[in-house]
Amino acid sequence: MSDDLFKEEFKRFRNSRGEFAAGEVIDFENVEPSGASQFGVSNMPTPPLSTCKTAQRLGLLPADKWIVFSLATAPGLYVIPNPFRAGGQHHWVKQCLVTYPCKPNVCNLDAHVVRAGDGRLWPRDLNNLPSAAEVLVSRDPKDMSEVSKNVSEVPKDVSDVSKDASKMPNHSDLLHKLHWVTLGYHYDWTAKVYHKEHRSPFPEDMAELSTFILGAAGFPNFVPEAAIVNYYNLGSTLSGHTDHSEEDLSCPLLSISFGQSAVFLIGGGTKQVRPKAILLRSGDVVIMSRASRLAYHGVPKILPPHKGMETSHCLSQDTLQTYLEGAHSEGARLPWCLCGKAQGTVVADSESANTVQCLSCSRLLNSWPEFAAYLSYSRINVNIRQVVSH
Repeated sequence: MSDDLFKEEFKRFRNSRGEFAAGEVIDFENVEPSGASQFGVSNMPTPPLSTCKTAQRLGLLPADKWIVFSLATAPGLYVIPNPFRAGGQHHWVKQCLVTYPCKPNVCNLDAHVVRAGDGRLWPRDLNNLPSAAEVLVSRDPKDMSEVSKNVSEVPKDVSDVSKDASKMPNHSDLLHKLHWVTLGYHYDWTAKVYHKEHRSPFPEDMAELSTFILGAAGFPNFVPEAAIVNYYNLGSTLSGHTDHSEEDLSCPLLSISFGQSAVFLIGGGTKQVRPKAILLRSGDVVIMSRASRLAYHGVPKILPPHKGMETSHCLSQDTLQTYLEGAHSEGARLPWCLCGKAQGTVVADSESANTVQCLSCSRLLNSWPEFAAYLSYSRINVNIRQVVSH
């Protein structure tokens, strides 16, 4: 019998078909807290009105509507099942695919290609994105070993791309080879350290989102300084590891998932501890603090979508439209809404004279099917941390 129980469980879930026996994977969306002694469950206190308005602007439910689960075997681990409003995830998906990969942020492709201009990877012609079926059918099984690599590593499947800008592949090709982007302090994957001189401005919207969530969860002094955005395809995995390169390991890690569901393993301080498996859906938030901050964790399985439901309802175009209509009627200024002085251009919904959207919102709504096509075979995970002591 192997002493590496984490690896044993990792292989078992990686090789599974994504169908699990009752109790094999913890599903906090469907768990009955009163009958499960291994779980803790709590609600946030009622926040002041000003805090509720901030939550609305960030696409979140008021904090007192969140349900926070803890796990007895992983002290300091908190899971918040989708605290986003219906329609509130769409902006963050757009940021992860359109904005955050741009220069001066760093991505795995930079070792292999020259990115022209601002380095945008999202296709200029959004119709270039293939459907989920096309991706699954066209994948050669021999390529799966590359897709299944730890997403922290520089992938070899772009090593044949020339740094000659005149020979650059088109944007959609590069998008599907994107495995990670670093923001703020840029992590050195070889030396496994942060170099304080190698950093770019941390995105203001992500900083506000992370400080709001962690502040509501009891970590008011958290300073977001670095983030890794991981992009998973259906065959991708993230091998078991600990995050210990930051100066102050007492600061929590914040993880937010979008897109397809995944199995997340959380173990202990050594690989001799058998990990628990948790199902993470789109919008789910994980906080790792105290003992769990240095626990081994990984992602052995991205779950394929159910037939006829390639993306969850919370990521549908209809959900986004309903949310935008309500938000604009209330005068809310959402992160993607640049109404008023910032944008100055509004467009009216031709089907509803009472609905007014800014140009930015209208563009996001109209282009959402292309984002949904990407998400139908992908998972995006944003992991935010504080690097230095304050």
